[in-house]
Amino acid sequence: RGGGVYTVCTRNRTHLAQQRVPAAPRSTMLCLLALALGSTRRLSDDAHDLAHSHDRQLCGCEKDQPDHPFVIDCSNTQAIRDSTLVLESDTCLETRNDEFEWGGVFETPDDSYKWVSQSVANAYADPAMKMVLFSTTEAAAPDLFAIRATANTMLSSGSCPEVKTGGNIPKPTSAGVCVTLTFPSDASIDFFSTIDTTGVPHTAFFTAHVPTEFERDIHYLMEDIADLYKATPNEPIAETNQYCKVQADADGVKTCQQAFFILQAHHDYCRHDTLTRYEEELVHVWESKCFQCAIERRYEAQLSQCPRIDCKDSTVVQAAHFVVAGGHDKACTPANFKYEFEWGGSFDTPDDSYVWVSQAVSGAYADAYMIMTLFSMAQTNMGTLFMLQDKADALMASGPCAIVETSGSIPLPTEAGVCVNLTFPTNASIDFVATVNTAGVAHTAFFTAHVPTEFERDIHYLMEDTADLTTATPNEPLNQVPTAGGGHAHRRLMSNTRPSDLAAAAAFAKPRRRLADKGSCCNNDEQNGAWKQIVAYHDLCDHDDVPSYIEIDFHDYEEACEEHFCNAVPAGYDGTVCPSPPPPPPPPTKPPSPPVLPPSRDKDDDDDLGTGALVGIVVAAVVGVIAIGAIIFICVMIQKEKSGQPMFTTISSGGGSA
Repeated sequence: RGGGVYTVCTRNRTHLAQQRVPAAPRSTMLCLLALALGSTRRLSDDAHDLAHSHDRQLCGCEKDQPDHPFVIDCSNTQAIRDSTLVLESDTCLETRNDEFEWGGVFETPDDSYKWVSQSVANAYADPAMKMVLFSTTEAAAPDLFAIRATANTMLSSGSCPEVKTGGNIPKPTSAGVCVTLTFPSDASIDFFSTIDTTGVPHTAFFTAHVPTEFERDIHYLMEDIADLYKATPNEPIAETNQYCKVQADADGVKTCQQAFFILQAHHDYCRHDTLTRYEEELVHVWESKCFQCAIERRYEAQLSQCPRIDCKDSTVVQAAHFVVAGGHDKACTPANFKYEFEWGGSFDTPDDSYVWVSQAVSGAYADAYMIMTLFSMAQTNMGTLFMLQDKADALMASGPCAIVETSGSIPLPTEAGVCVNLTFPTNASIDFVATVNTAGVAHTAFFTAHVPTEFERDIHYLMEDTADLTTATPNEPLNQVPTAGGGHAHRRLMSNTRPSDLAAAAAFAKPRRRLADKGSCCNNDEQNGAWKQIVAYHDLCDHDDVPSYIEIDFHDYEEACEEHFCNAVPAGYDGTVCPSPPPPPPPPTKPPSPPVLPPSRDKDDDDDLGTGALVGIVVAAVVGVIAIGAIIFICVMIQKEKSGQPMFTTISSGGGSA
């Protein structure tokens, strides 16, 4: 309360509410923080479980498996970079032409389930959909992948009887059964059919469409009860887009799964800046495609303990986020993520030289000049390009950037980078053409203050160096930042977009924190406490348990709050080792001796408590009597005050007759 403005905060189980009359941002912030802090428990040294293990194997144990061995070493950044290369490669992208768009295997212990398809946006995605069902030995990725060829054959040439809404789908068999689901012509009617799974503990489905295309508000495979809105959805154990789980090289090593474990284990265990922002997003893109292991952030002695939190109650982290980033005058200032460049690209440059071309479009150049930086690269992969962004930004901001006019030369790219200022002709009818020296530089990265296609009319911006540019071969980028289709990409289906492009798009939206402008946060107790709540949710909870905007905004403040992270584990936690059961006790070498009994005592001795004990009892009794008396006295005094007969009144001075 203050100045006639008050805030009331209430919590009913996990519901957080706030009532303000009128709005009081400062009071609301403090109240929300108090509720957030009050709803949590601190970690203790004697009780800690992996908060987001989800029945996964420990990373410390997975690292010792012969088909994907790896080492957890936070100082070995080269292993992280190498793993990034593997996940970016075609090795981890299985190229196939299947009759099905999706396949999944499920646990089916019940006698029946319901298959549901719905119209979306008032229309079914297709009038019909073929489906093949198999009984499988286990509900695992290898079992699912082993029957893909049979599914293709049955979908392309097998007999697939029609099943309409309200109909029945036959019991799955090891040989497979095929049906054609025919959807209602009336989009307001949902399709549902009963699947007989009596005695079939595991069932694999292959469908001509991804079933979520027909999912509006009910999951496609449901418990078989009358009210499907109250039914339990059945989720797949493995899906056909999880090639990472089964891929193996000639030696039987699952190199993609191995690479993912390395990235995921180091992402979860090491300091927040061990992986680049791009590598963090690569983890999120791949985490639904590969097996995950369980590991927590390692213990750091200089940090305090994180609060114990409930990952299923996001109201607490939302309250903490309000303190840090809410729309009030006490919120933190986020880091500045603006780059000096608008575009970057990596190219193979085997020739000794290339030609950079810029042209006027619609009778004018998009700008009078454009700053450009160039770097030699060991590799053209997205991870390497992404890591050059800060260097390009700093070089473009501080220079020096030599002026290059049309018909000029652009210097040889170096590892440290070179900067030039492309100054375009004042006459829009003249094209800008400059020779890029790439002698001995196999791969080159370009970063430009404008997207180069803004200056592209009828000739590509990077061309083979020949006299006639109209017939020259264009050199296309192998990777670009930012990529198309931005947004936060973790936990999304890959579709036809390369995982590296999805990761780069998300990472570019919120780049790695930059020391030049880290923002301002964690400047008082409220911000520090709220930040620790956010860290606890970020580190302990699964990514789907944390609202996406909080996951994204985490990077706005992590540099400013670098000294105010917290430990989500007790001292002594080591995620790099695989716990083993304690050894059995050694066998006794001789029969144990009978216990030595204390000397017998007389009854009178048992009653003798000693002088010190008696004094303590007496003192405690006296204190207790006084406390009880004080409580009774206060209660009586309050009752008299309420009845208008106060026990104490003010004694007036003067005025009385003698």
